[in-house]
Amino acid sequence: MRDVHYEVKCWNPLIKSTTSGRGSWDKGGNVASVGHLYGFGKTLDKALTAVVGCKERGRQVDGPLDHSTGKGWVKDHAYGDGWVKKNAGCRWMGAQYYDAKWIKKAITRLVLVETL
Repeated sequence: MRDVHYEVKCWNPLIKSTTSGRGSWDKGGNVASVGHLYGFGKTLDKALTAVVGCKERGRQVDGPLDHSTGKGWVKDHAYGDGWVKKNAGCRWMGAQYYDAKWIKKAITRLVLVETL
């Protein structure tokens, strides 16, 4: 039997920053702000990447992910930079539940609520 973890996030979709999701050849695809197209389109990609991360998809030679076609390359965002020295100690710079999702294979679910 596997462990189950629910993470509840309450994010505000009305923020000034937006991302086009174009990415780059070096870092692959990027999350896109597409709230004007469908519900949670501005927060879901960012929340999923922050909480459980995203394993590498596609090949780097295919170029960055094109959100309209679903083709292209996405760099591994699960591990991030791992443990990074900051000031007096170390800080985890990867997905919040990287270990639970990818190492311990726990069932990890994101419950996302948007607030105004």
